[in-house]
Amino acid sequence: MNANRPFYQLCIETATEVCSVALGKDSELFIENNVDRKNSHTETLTIQINEMLSEAGITYGDIDGVTVSKGPGSYTGLRVGTSVAKGICYAQDIPLVAISTLYGVAAGVADKAGPNDIIIPMIDARRQEVYTAQYNAQMEEVKKTYNLILDKGVFQDIKASKLIICGNGAFKCHGLDLGVPCEIYESPCRASHFIREGFNLHQKSKIEDIAYFSPYYHKAPNVTVSKKNVLG
Repeated sequence: MNANRPFYQLCIETATEVCSVALGKDSELFIENNVDRKNSHTETLTIQINEMLSEAGITYGDIDGVTVSKGPGSYTGLRVGTSVAKGICYAQDIPLVAISTLYGVAAGVADKAGPNDIIIPMIDARRQEVYTAQYNAQMEEVKKTYNLILDKGVFQDIKASKLIICGNGAFKCHGLDLGVPCEIYESPCRASHFIREGFNLHQKSKIEDIAYFSPYYHKAPNVTVSKKNVLG
């Protein structure tokens, strides 16, 4: 790290339907580029990064570190984001940091949480299931990533003034009596949500082994067997 200039951090979020990149200048957002179009990641990610860097007036050689959203989320999206992040790190010989996508979802609404509230980020996992975790108002993880089937009273044992439910799976909570007062925000996860924590991790050198890092899918993909007679 060069003490004479800011730390430029490239953040990449591709685990959900939004393909999002952001450039952090130390712990603050400098510039971002978001495409909210499903299945766009393979087509647009590198273009978005190039456009953002050009607008910021810097090059790949000016980037000091990369932070990537590691999942859970879309298998294809996570593979695309991870591949691009690792490629940049290899080419520029810079460190890689990875942060839970659920952390990023929660960080986007942390300013809405009171001191005794619990933030419940949700990523859609089909039907009434979501990937979720629990964070307090200080963005400290109080329950690690788990799968949850949403149903009546599912959060009744949580001790909190209210729940801040957020993310692209939050819509499934509308109309459900979850057992605790709650506010629901169908908020997207964006790369800018990772800047502050990413900067902290880079400063503390809590980095990934680029050669061996892989996304956190949380559960195996749903592979189906074709009914076609491939042998004719």
